[in-house]
Amino acid sequence: MRTWIKRTLEAIEENNLPEAERYLQLSTKLIDKNVKWNQLHANTAARKKSQLARAVQGLRTAGQPA
Repeated sequence: MRTWIKRTLEAIEENNLPEAERYLQLSTKLIDKNVKWNQLHANTAARKKSQLARAVQGLRTAGQPA
């Protein structure tokens, strides 16, 4: 899970939107699985998913013309 979160953040830093979206989907899936297996608290998972989604959304809007 942590690997996919790191890869998502690295893709965001590199301004690579397609890769960031793909890693966001994978990391969200793994975060949810960890909650299911009681390895991560539900609120912590929600916070991590929200932070990643906001970062990817910021990358999407940054590429839009003003």
